[in-house]
Amino acid sequence: MDDIWAYPYRLGIGLFFLASTVAFMVVFIGIAMWLEKALKDDPNS
Repeated sequence: MDDIWAYPYRLGIGLFFLASTVAFMVVFIGIAMWLEKALKDDPNS
């Protein structure tokens, strides 16, 4: 195990954290927009 495996390993972890962060933001924004829409539609109905 030389430095050859270190870079792809760190790159994979970096991509994993980046993808999980983006996915969390997308889900959080989607839930926030859905809650806002649900709260706006509630008094009208």
